[in-house]
Amino acid sequence: MQLVTSPTRGSNILDKIFTDVKSWYQSPSVLPPVGSSDHHGVLLQLLASPKRRNRRKQTTYRRSSVPTGKAMIYYHLRHFNWSPLFVMNSCQDMTNYFYITLQTFLDQYLPLVPYHTYSADKPWITNYRKISNTILTIFT
Repeated sequence: MQLVTSPTRGSNILDKIFTDVKSWYQSPSVLPPVGSSDHHGVLLQLLASPKRRNRRKQTTYRRSSVPTGKAMIYYHLRHFNWSPLFVMNSCQDMTNYFYITLQTFLDQYLPLVPYHTYSADKPWITNYRKISNTILTIFT
């Protein structure tokens, strides 16, 4: 949204100020030219306490994807004693046994980790970017 609505040079609006949060600013003031200039200045002031968008925190859970966890699952699945599976009579029992075993390894080596997003976050703000910015802040 363009905020400047008054001419700044002759009858033209040369100075443009764009925002998507118009409610945060007072209406811009067009100032008289300085010295012999034919160009007017524009003053834009922030409101004392702008209304901020409500930020809703949304938490989702994702599996950790650390390479060491994946390697540990591979190792344990490869060396696991699967012989009890072969003596089971029911296909459902075999499926349950396999599922429980796999779920146990996943929970142990690639646990669910919370991932927080906020309704005001821009689409390009990812968890990786948030962590990178935090690390940069800590070490600078």
